[in-house]
Amino acid sequence: MGNQVWVNINLEFEFHASRKVKHQILLSKDFISFLAKQVVLYCSQTGTQLNELDLANLLFKYGNLETDLNYVNPAEEDSWLWVLRATNHQWSYLRLPSSILGRYVYLFERVFADNDLKREINQSLNISLFDLLRIGFSILAGFAVSPDGRLASTSFEISRYTNTQIEALKPLLTQENLNKFFDIFATDKKHFCEANKQYRLASPLLKKYEFNPLKRYPIIITDSDKDNEKYIIPSLADFLYATTEGLYYVLLDKLQEEYKAKLFRLLGEAFETYVGELITFYNLDLFSRARLIGEQTYRVGRNQVRSADWLLVSDQTIFQIECKKRKLNSYAKAGVESKDGKGIKAFLKNVAEGLDKFYKKEDHIRQGLLNGITYGGQKFINIIVYLDEMFSLNQYGRNEIRKHMKNERDDFYILGCWEFELLCQHSKNKTLNLERALRDLMSNRTEIYYIEFLDNIYNDFFDGLTM
Repeated sequence: MGNQVWVNINLEFEFHASRKVKHQILLSKDFISFLAKQVVLYCSQTGTQLNELDLANLLFKYGNLETDLNYVNPAEEDSWLWVLRATNHQWSYLRLPSSILGRYVYLFERVFADNDLKREINQSLNISLFDLLRIGFSILAGFAVSPDGRLASTSFEISRYTNTQIEALKPLLTQENLNKFFDIFATDKKHFCEANKQYRLASPLLKKYEFNPLKRYPIIITDSDKDNEKYIIPSLADFLYATTEGLYYVLLDKLQEEYKAKLFRLLGEAFETYVGELITFYNLDLFSRARLIGEQTYRVGRNQVRSADWLLVSDQTIFQIECKKRKLNSYAKAGVESKDGKGIKAFLKNVAEGLDKFYKKEDHIRQGLLNGITYGGQKFINIIVYLDEMFSLNQYGRNEIRKHMKNERDDFYILGCWEFELLCQHSKNKTLNLERALRDLMSNRTEIYYIEFLDNIYNDFFDGLTM
């Protein structure tokens, strides 16, 4: 039950004024996120007393938002979309904070090798991107749980950070820097409600799967005069998302088209390097008794063709691994189409097109067109790794993907970045080759509570700030 957290049965905001309750209840983070959104949208300072019964009623209503699902036929063509919706809504909260931060530190460090783009990004944010990441995690640390289960704090008070006793943090956690942080991630209730309207879905059954604006504006500005209530952070899980991987979308909003295109290109190159470095760090090539070969360009007739981003070649198998920076938009995650046709169907077609390219490249390998690869009857296994998470798509979306393919083969895997990271860690922990590790991953035979590669990046990133 890694998606569960213990929380007190009361909300720590003045405008709902609940009494203290000593009991505790097990709540999922996806429910906390949904509840926090409703609180921001609809609560006001009425003095109404809410108690544990009110919370129980909210939990009941949340669990019954989809009562019509009782009448959905599992054999219907789109029934699998409910699995896609549920997993995208819930499983993103299973990921480890240190791993999420480590991944994006790695990627942005390589994007920032381009000094021109680095300067433009920092200017558009009005603060260093890496300072934003450090401030965000410093704020999260302020809500850390002590060994005895108590929260270090239940409110967000700026002076707790500007008056920090950690010398290395004092230049970072200044009032000026915090204001810049708020300029990006904070909004008031009025603008929050306006942002929410942009993501409303027509079907009442899909209410819990609408994009939550707390993933973009995780800090709410209130009208309170109290220092510890001027700003509230309703959902820490959404705060983590917004201030790490959510920065990608902030940059898309702020950058000019020229630099946006450069960011797309460099982020794609960085992600490709990232996947290759994971393979070598976790010795997937050695465990698979294979050679890791990077992308190469070769000729087919008069045309220049690129191989897969990575090939893992052994005497028994040839893995073709393609790295995609594309992300699922909020409509695709909800299993619907947007007005401009950029929802789930468009994404499935894009996946199918990528898989069809693998099979052409297999023929090129058989024909000996790639340097350093001699085909001797090996089995091909094809993998697409996405920067975004692809929860349940590989298992439940396969048939829909194959409908869009020219060649309806089944020798492929569609993995999100988190799944690939788990795969690599599991392979090392159990000394497994890639094919066996993939079978374990697909059968849920992995128990991973850390990603060593990313924990190293996380620790290096904060070295010198914790003393």
